[in-house]
Amino acid sequence: MLAELAAVKEQITVNEEKLADVQKELNEIKGTQQQFIFLVSAADQIGDRDRKAAIKLLNQASRVVDMMKPGRDQIASQMGLAIIYCYQKSDRGLAIMESLVPKLNELVEASAKLDGLEMRYLRNGEWNMTGEGTLGEILTGLAQNAGYFARCDFDRAVNLASQFERTEIRIMAQLKLAQGVLAGPSKRLFPGYAVSSH
Repeated sequence: MLAELAAVKEQITVNEEKLADVQKELNEIKGTQQQFIFLVSAADQIGDRDRKAAIKLLNQASRVVDMMKPGRDQIASQMGLAIIYCYQKSDRGLAIMESLVPKLNELVEASAKLDGLEMRYLRNGEWNMTGEGTLGEILTGLAQNAGYFARCDFDRAVNLASQFERTEIRIMAQLKLAQGVLAGPSKRLFPGYAVSSH
């Protein structure tokens, strides 16, 4: 029992040291986008051993995202953050997506009205999931990562998918949720990343 307590105490010390190293490295990184990527990567690495520490880093990443200028980078970062929260089995990821879906619906509606002006989003009057353009990239990324939401809370994810206003996007989202569950457990998001220690 004493050996187990010593091991737990050592793990806490290692995690505190690791978090201190992360904060030190973070202070050296310029730019909110780079800080965000560093924090979520560190959270992904630490999350398998210490979910609480990972959530702490994700909460810090969330504050960084809030400081970004509204637009493509902020929306993509919010979506990425939502995915990683769900990977860590935190319902905060679904809460982020619940606030994003109305924005995505507005962007899809506006893009459909502007179809053909700069980008072709529609084919035969339906949304074309080609991944082209900023909005296409975001929706394709969301579709490719639907399994994280499904495995976090399937019922809530299905409800969220039903909030897409365009029928073809809604059906695609529901299909991707089902495929995500059938595909099995999620893999780590940043498998090659390692937080360096100085």
